[in-house]
Amino acid sequence: MGGLPNGSLLKTDRVEARMRTPGGTIFDLGVGGDFQPLPQGEGTAATYSPIYVRNDLYRRYKDMPVDLEIVYSATEMTRSDAGEMDALHGKRNYRSIGSCTSRMNSSESQIGVRCLQPGTIPLCISALLRRSDSSAANPVVMSCAPNYAPVYPVMIPDGTSRFTATLPFRDPDGVGRYAIEGRDVSRSVVEVKVYKPAAHMQRTLLIAGIKLARWSSQ
Repeated sequence: MGGLPNGSLLKTDRVEARMRTPGGTIFDLGVGGDFQPLPQGEGTAATYSPIYVRNDLYRRYKDMPVDLEIVYSATEMTRSDAGEMDALHGKRNYRSIGSCTSRMNSSESQIGVRCLQPGTIPLCISALLRRSDSSAANPVVMSCAPNYAPVYPVMIPDGTSRFTATLPFRDPDGVGRYAIEGRDVSRSVVEVKVYKPAAHMQRTLLIAGIKLARWSSQ
């Protein structure tokens, strides 16, 4: 996905897909998924949006040229606040999400991020674990479920909003591996970014004569 300004990302609000067979039959493939993975750094980042095809349709038409029509309703989210803090003993005040801390858990497998802010906070926030002396970083953790209403009621029993994120750096089962592991954590920071909606858009993507067998299935 290219063409987005630095410091912004594309949030999918809804993806609808249809498939037309060589005989002219149209199948509604339903709702697709959000863009994954979300950008981790500045500039253009590789993303994809999953489209779900029923098993019976895939088996029947996978080797035939079909047409796909995908309608994207999306929102450009621009960065409104950002900052970093030490991974192991971090503490930082952000103007939009309040006082944040970062600590390692007791099993030494992940960093926990907690933020407290009186009143409401933005609904699109990312956090990642990154080496302070390089661009090496673990996968970004994203919480993005924005409400576009000009005014929306939020029930906060104690008047304080909270944001939490878990940033793993070690798989307890020893299967998964991370760019940042073990002693690297002591030389790492937690990078937090906050986004706000900037523009809504709808785009239609038409893919003619595609064979589903050539696509990467997940």
